[in-house]
Amino acid sequence: MMVLSAERAALKKELEATAKKVVSARASRGDLDGIRADLEGLEEPEPPTPRRYTTNDTSIEKMAELLMDNPDGLLLYRDELTGWLRSLDKAGHEAARAFYLEAWNGDGSHEVDRIGRGSLFVKAVCVSVLGGIQPGPLSSYVEGAFDDGESADGLLQRLQVLVYPDRGRFDPTDLSPDLDARDRAYKICKQLADLDVEEFVGGAPGEAEEVPYLNFDVLLKRIHRGDVEDGAKTRDIWRRGWSRLGTAGDLAEAIAVLEGLGWVRREEVKPNNAGRPSEILRLHPELRE
Repeated sequence: MMVLSAERAALKKELEATAKKVVSARASRGDLDGIRADLEGLEEPEPPTPRRYTTNDTSIEKMAELLMDNPDGLLLYRDELTGWLRSLDKAGHEAARAFYLEAWNGDGSHEVDRIGRGSLFVKAVCVSVLGGIQPGPLSSYVEGAFDDGESADGLLQRLQVLVYPDRGRFDPTDLSPDLDARDRAYKICKQLADLDVEEFVGGAPGEAEEVPYLNFDVLLKRIHRGDVEDGAKTRDIWRRGWSRLGTAGDLAEAIAVLEGLGWVRREEVKPNNAGRPSEILRLHPELRE
C-alpha cells in the first residue's frame, strides 16, 4: 500500500510538470496522455486477509464472510454454551439454528443475499462448536431434544460430551503442564492448518467442484474390517503394503498409538525350533468380536 501511494504521488507530480510543458509547447500531448494512462492503470492491492481459526460471537451473515476467507472451516468457541443455545431458541433466529445444523456436515454450500452485504457464496460451510456447559442446563436441553417440539431437530445430537468427571471422583491437582505434550499437540495443529488438502489429495477428472477432504488411515480401520486378526504377525501386516502402513516405521507408530489406547498389545512368540522369535499382535477382546 505504501509503494502504491508513492507511485501515485510521483505520477501526479510528473503529470503536473508535463502539463506545464505542454502549455509552453516543450512537451507533446502524447507524453501527457501516457502519464495519465499510467496513473489510471495503478491497481489497488487486495487488502491482506487475516488467517482465522476461531470466533466467539458472530451472526450467520458474518460467519459466511469469514468462511469465504477461511475455506478450511472455523471453530465457534463459547466458554458458556448456554448463551449460544439460548440465542438459537429465540424467535426470529430460526435461520441461525438451521445454519448450524447444515454446517455440521462440512461439505454443503451456502448462499447469502442481502441488500447491504450483497451476495455471498460459501463453497463449504464447515463449523465446529466447542464450549462448556453445566449439568443443569444440559439436562434441560437433553430433555427438550427428545420431545416432539422445535428443539428436537437434531442440533443437540450433533454435539458430544468430551469431559464429564463423575461426582466425587474428580480430584483437581496443581501440577506443572506437560510442555512436551503441549509442543507436540501444537505441532500437529500447525501441520494440519498449513496442509494444502487439494494438493495433497489431488483431484479426479470431473470432481473439481467437490469439497476436498482427508480420511484417517489407521490400523484400527483394518482391524474392524477383519483384515487383521488376533495373533497376526506384524511382519506380515507391513508386507501387505497398505496405505500409511507400508513400512515397519509406519506400522510401529500406528501400533504404539493403539497400545496407548489399550486396544492392542505386542507379544513376542518363540518358535519351537531355533529360529528367530516373531512379534504378533494381540487384540482387545472387543475387537476380536
